Amino acid sequence: MFRKLRLKSFTLIEMLLSMVIAGVLSFVFFGILTDVYKDYFDSKEISSALSDMELALMKIEANLKNRIKNSTSVLKITSSEIESEKLENDFNKSGYTGIEFLKEDVCVKRGMWKEEINNTSFGYSGLIDLNLTEKNGSVYKVFLPFSDFESVKEIASKRAEFWGLEKEIFEKNHEVIVFSGKKGEGDIDEIKIFKIKKVAFNDITQNDILEIEALTHGKERIYEKFFLVNGAWALVFEEGNLSFYFNYYPWLGEKFKDGNKTLLIHNLSFFDFYVKNGVIVFNMCKKVLDKTVCRKKAVF
Repeated sequence: MFRKLRLKSFTLIEMLLSMVIAGVLSFVFFGILTDVYKDYFDSKEISSALSDMELALMKIEANLKNRIKNSTSVLKITSSEIESEKLENDFNKSGYTGIEFLKEDVCVKRGMWKEEINNTSFGYSGLIDLNLTEKNGSVYKVFLPFSDFESVKEIASKRAEFWGLEKEIFEKNHEVIVFSGKKGEGDIDEIKIFKIKKVAFNDITQNDILEIEALTHGKERIYEKFFLVNGAWALVFEEGNLSFYFNYYPWLGEKFKDGNKTLLIHNLSFFDFYVKNGVIVFNMCKKVLDKTVCRKKAVF
């Protein structure tokens, strides 16, 4: 009447076979998981390197966009000397690892807020009224419409103090006037640098009046358009590191290593640049794990 139940169980062979299959599946899954993790890690490292290069190129563009174009020269740097050559509209030579340029001081051009007038004062317009210009020996007296050089001096002096430099920016010839040709884009030989000897204000014309004198040699000539410049800038590639040098004054005999330095990016495996029709194209590469990743940017 009662049926006897027989319970089945795994045999030893079945258990061993199950363990082998589980081990194979675990090995395959672990391999896939390792590859996924490695790809994720590699992708993260590559993305970080590309972002670093993109940020460095953006900083280069931001500083070069206000350069006085015909003041730009290229640098070939060795352990014993620094060679400088004018940067032509078309340039593609090897061995040059730096660019040096003068940059318009746009910080002081914007002016500053003044409580007494409850408004922003002028900085400087960048224009001279040539009809009112007077010359006495080597000194020019120039009239500047829509400019407030007291504000210019205050802004530039506070900036100099921040960097630990001397606040007498006009007296020390740290803030100078630069003429760069008739249209502001002449030949490098047309770059003329003038020191500011005196600042005054004409109540009748409501213009600032400057007395300026040439710091550079050669034929003196002033133009309607000028730039205020606070030191030179140099972009230099050294031992895998790309840096900006600033707050140095070539017209006082200083070189870029006399200035302040800020690192843009480190551990580059490659950096160069070339110029086509006046546009500077920068290339940089970085080694990440077993790959080399690169970025390129054109600066007008």
